[in-house]
Amino acid sequence: MHYPAQVAWYRRGARANGIDPKTLSLICVESTPPHPVVVLRLPENVLEMGDRLCTLWLERLRVCEESGQFPGYAQSPIDLELPAWVMEEEVGDG
Repeated sequence: MHYPAQVAWYRRGARANGIDPKTLSLICVESTPPHPVVVLRLPENVLEMGDRLCTLWLERLRVCEESGQFPGYAQSPIDLELPAWVMEEEVGDG
């Protein structure tokens, strides 16, 4: 999910709007009861890594826009491999 990049992106947006957040955290809540909550603080070195990812992605977008070429998910054929449990399940049902 690239959470450090997501938070770094939000920090960029905050700063662009004159807000300088002092501490950035993720509040994680389980979707099932009893819904435990964990607060994860993102230290500066983690945010810097996220910021580098954002810069890389923006640079890739710029190159694509300038060239008019937007590559797909893969540039060559990919072999479809199935997990072993699927193969075992199919053999067992035969």
